[in-house]
Amino acid sequence: MGYIRLSENRLPEAKAYFETVLKHQPDHVDSWNNMANIHLASGDTLAAVSAFERALKTDPGFAQAHFNLGVLHAQRGLFDKAQMRLKNAIESDSTFIQAHYTLGAIYEQQDSLAAAIQSYKTFLNGWSGDEELSRRVRQKLAALTAAP
Repeated sequence: MGYIRLSENRLPEAKAYFETVLKHQPDHVDSWNNMANIHLASGDTLAAVSAFERALKTDPGFAQAHFNLGVLHAQRGLFDKAQMRLKNAIESDSTFIQAHYTLGAIYEQQDSLAAAIQSYKTFLNGWSGDEELSRRVRQKLAALTAAP
């Protein structure tokens, strides 16, 4: 129910649902992760960070929360923290391929071209989703490897 409301952007209803779940199951990591996403959608970044961290306190190996927190840190320009969280996501779940793409983008932005190339290659080797994204990453790789 809460997931549906969240996907429909019915944030107050989704928030009420997950708050009820957490009242009865305070260590439900998916609910903490979803509460964080609700806070983000509502513009409350600090509450989102707190909810992601609460999920990770409950389950330090919860890759999705590491990833989400890494993306949030990257958006805020906190690249060292972002890299740490994205690497934690990969350590927690070696198949969490989106983290490699996001790391590649951060490395590219920081002009760490060798690291960006490696992250993008790892992403492509494991990605089985949107072919358009694969094409764009291959183009990035071609441009990066052609750079002096």
